Amino acid sequence: MGDMQKTADALTANNIECIVANDRQDALAKALELIPEGATVGLGGSVSVEQVGLLEKLRSGDYTLYDQYEAGIDMSENMKRRRQGLTAQYFVSGTNAITSDG
Repeated sequence: MGDMQKTADALTANNIECIVANDRQDALAKALELIPEGATVGLGGSVSVEQVGLLEKLRSGDYTLYDQYEAGIDMSENMKRRRQGLTAQYFVSGTNAITSDG
């Protein structure tokens, strides 16, 4: 059993749904399958979300994105969007670490 499968199995055993992607394109496709068009979406900090192209798709697609990272907004608007993002239907973020124990 590979490390990825071992980790996925451990996460599942700990009641955490785990979806494994083969590459960036697969990760993007899987993420978009989970977030229906028309949904409200909040953002946490994540380089991965930008690297796989999800942030661009959320910005250009049929979503209400509470984007506190949009260039040119002032701190008041930034804080407003952060608060809105916490009550969104979907919250997209990354993780700093996952152990193979799940």
